[in-house]
Amino acid sequence: MKVAIITIPMKSPDKVSKFQYSYDGNKEIEYENPVLCPVHAVLAKTLKKGEYVRVLYVLTTGKHSNYKQNAENFKTELNEINNERANLNYKTIEIEFKPTKETYEKILLLSSKKLEYILKK
Repeated sequence: MKVAIITIPMKSPDKVSKFQYSYDGNKEIEYENPVLCPVHAVLAKTLKKGEYVRVLYVLTTGKHSNYKQNAENFKTELNEINNERANLNYKTIEIEFKPTKETYEKILLLSSKKLEYILKK
């Protein structure tokens, strides 16, 4: 089983660009097409038929966050890359955006607890 943890941007979807990522060292995982996130590029080259993959999207919510549309765009892209090879199982962690030290400490604590729970499922 693979686990992919991916943070979803808050910014407007029209400002989330695709890139063609290059990799130093392991050229076997270098994907030839531009993607929204580097994890998608690695998965494009490593997903196997019938393999179980848990995809955990970390979503930052808030008044000005576009996380919902961005998450949908990321999921659509990964489903297209997968082309029904692997069994993708999507989960999310939602974290409210408040830029304070207490918030970041809470995020770390909650994320680790949620991650532990999600990975056990």
